[in-house]
Amino acid sequence: MNKLNIFILCIIAVMLIAIFTNPSRQDYINWAQDVAEQEMAQEMDPNSILDSITGLVSRSIINNYLHTSTKLSNYLFFSIYRTDFGDAYIVALGIFGHFIVLNMAN
Repeated sequence: MNKLNIFILCIIAVMLIAIFTNPSRQDYINWAQDVAEQEMAQEMDPNSILDSITGLVSRSIINNYLHTSTKLSNYLFFSIYRTDFGDAYIVALGIFGHFIVLNMAN
């Protein structure tokens, strides 16, 4: 096999891997919820009962909000996710099973 054939096979393999590891909408929502919970946990007192209850309630609210406010653009090899928070938004790239924040505005 010559170098061109090997190169083409490698490109095809990368494209197939990208297709099969393109994260789903639910993967994004789970990731965004984890990020939001980590941000909230930094601001909460772990010894406070009120903060613990607030954390449990907010998990459900965050999940519902992400389901209704997230838009997905699927490009087969990767996906672009946009979540609107009123005046703020997050745009993230989903590729190879991971998410990369492209733009975040407050």
